[in-house]
Amino acid sequence: MKGICNPRTDTKAGLQILVICRPTLQMADSTAAPLRGICNSVELMRGICNPHLNSKNKILNQILIFNSLNSKLIGLKQLFILDFLLMPSSYIIKDQEALHFVTFTVHQWVDVFTRNDYVEIIIESINYCQTAKGLKVHAWVIMSNHCHFILSSDREPLSDIIRDFKKFTAKKIVEEIQENERESRKKWLLWLFQKNGQIWFWEKGYHGIEIFSQKLFASKVNYIHFNPVKAGIVEKEEEYLNSSCGEYYGVRKSKIILATD
Repeated sequence: MKGICNPRTDTKAGLQILVICRPTLQMADSTAAPLRGICNSVELMRGICNPHLNSKNKILNQILIFNSLNSKLIGLKQLFILDFLLMPSSYIIKDQEALHFVTFTVHQWVDVFTRNDYVEIIIESINYCQTAKGLKVHAWVIMSNHCHFILSSDREPLSDIIRDFKKFTAKKIVEEIQENERESRKKWLLWLFQKNGQIWFWEKGYHGIEIFSQKLFASKVNYIHFNPVKAGIVEKEEEYLNSSCGEYYGVRKSKIILATD
């Protein structure tokens, strides 16, 4: 039960709030099974996630609210998962030709892109969108469980490109997981990324900001390039390979073609 912590009480509603933290990726089936068995009808495992703190109440982005009477395991009698709490809303691109800073997050923030096989699918798909759909990439980074881009388009609507990109890469990466003989997490990843016969690789929607000034553009480029440094992966931003920083600094050519205008 390593992922369970911080029981709280809502005195107004008379309910107890159990905050679920992210377990280790190698979480044993013997640990997860009792949880699934108690509330398989509402998919308790969807409530186990990376911590995303709300600055006002310090509650994670997905919580379990339950009545604590008569439970065999942890005081659970009635269980409800509030997936909508603090989840990313669906950003709407209004100006399809403008530059946008966007973030795509892997479902449950799973560290999928620690394997280069899956990173290459993202890169190849972006390069295809550039050639076939008019996508322009101004800066980018692929982290272990999310991607940041500054994008624009001079041909197809940017929102359509992003929709198709997420749909294609989700399917392609799940297929690669299925076929990857070296994937030690295969069973767990496929269980997590497939629901009722549907693929759920990316979190719903995506975070987006329209770039309306050179100052904002520079700020977002720096944010993108310093992500690996803040994560403690590298000491210098230009050392990270899956990023546009190397080309910005004149160190190496970017794996994704960068827009020149």
